[in-house]
Amino acid sequence: MQSAYAPENERVRAAQARVDELENQLRKIGGVGQQDTASAHSMDSQVYPSLRELPLMGSKYLDLSRDVKVLEAVYEILTRDYELARVQEAKEIPSVKVLDAPDLAENRSFPRRKLVVAIWLFIFFAFSALWVYVEASWKATNDDDPRKKLLSEMAMSLRHVFWKRKQFATTA
Repeated sequence: MQSAYAPENERVRAAQARVDELENQLRKIGGVGQQDTASAHSMDSQVYPSLRELPLMGSKYLDLSRDVKVLEAVYEILTRDYELARVQEAKEIPSVKVLDAPDLAENRSFPRRKLVVAIWLFIFFAFSALWVYVEASWKATNDDDPRKKLLSEMAMSLRHVFWKRKQFATTA
């Protein structure tokens, strides 16, 4: 093309740009020596290493892959131990946990003991007075009184019923 057209021709320049790009790609694939500083600077921007650098990178890659495998194994072991520790901790947690220790009260607020004692004392004396009154009126009643006879018979029959149940329960 250069013999048929002038060097400033558009077709010549496009073809020259394609040739330059292909040569650049060929240098990247074939590798560049460290002597060439301009091309060494362009090596940093390369995506893939050159063919000349592959044997040197092989041992580095093996070291890195071995380190990765070791770290993965350590990670798996630690993860398994962590899960076991979580399960064990969940088993050991008590179902009831005391958050704040209780303080004993200085004074009882309810029920008031003096009031309770006074009420029970009043009830006891009231029943005692009632018992004394009923017993005195029972003794003062005539034995021929039909009410006294009826109540005595009822008491005897109830005593007889309860006494037989008690005897039946103990013999059976």
